[in-house]
Amino acid sequence: MAAAAAAVVSVSVALHEATRLLATLAVGGEPTLLLSTGLQGDWSGLSDAGYVALGVSGSVASGILALVGWRLAQRGVGSPTMVAVTGWLLFAVNAWLPTVHLVLSPLLEFGDWMAIIDRFPNRNPLRASLIVTGLFISGLVWKETVPSLARVIGNGNAMDRRARALRLVRAAWLATGVVAGVAALLGPDPRAALLAVALAGTWGSMWPILVAGRRVGGHPVPGDPLRLRRSLPVIAGGIVVAVAFVVLLGSGIPLSH
Repeated sequence: MAAAAAAVVSVSVALHEATRLLATLAVGGEPTLLLSTGLQGDWSGLSDAGYVALGVSGSVASGILALVGWRLAQRGVGSPTMVAVTGWLLFAVNAWLPTVHLVLSPLLEFGDWMAIIDRFPNRNPLRASLIVTGLFISGLVWKETVPSLARVIGNGNAMDRRARALRLVRAAWLATGVVAGVAALLGPDPRAALLAVALAGTWGSMWPILVAGRRVGGHPVPGDPLRLRRSLPVIAGGIVVAVAFVVLLGSGIPLSH
């Protein structure tokens, strides 16, 4: 489960940043470095629409991945498998990370959404609107998080379902932060700031799944319980993907000549 979570967060963050890169190039930006913690570059030539593309594109990509993951998780209803677990992890990571960021970015005045806010007048009303929107989306995501986790965990008595769910969400929460944190430590200075961003973006955003794990016992589902055997291919694949993510995006990929 930890290996699957490591692979999921690696792919999710990489696609999030890659989408921002493509969007920025399309609107005339000059990116210089692609990192696990963000995209650096010269945005002085961007129009207002360009800044909107820079701020929104990564979250759009995450939303699409969350929907794909949610659909994969549905395949395991009644007979959950590793595919369903991976789908749920894909949903959880890509739903919670951008949603919490939508709240925290305007609230703490950092990140993708501030790139948009700072381009427009009346920034405080816009900040407030985005925070309220983020809280509303958080409610919708939470409403689906526990039931979808319960379907993946499968049948059994309440204590068994809760125990299985906690093993899954704790392994996932820990793995996401470790992968993101190690990648950040390989980045350019100030590394402490990058580490803070990485851990806030993973552990700080994914904490609702820890709460969800405790609520699964109250959501009985029909069918079979989740039974996963240790899979060397899954473990090896997760390690390879996570290491590739850390090595490539940790120190960053230079984009300028």
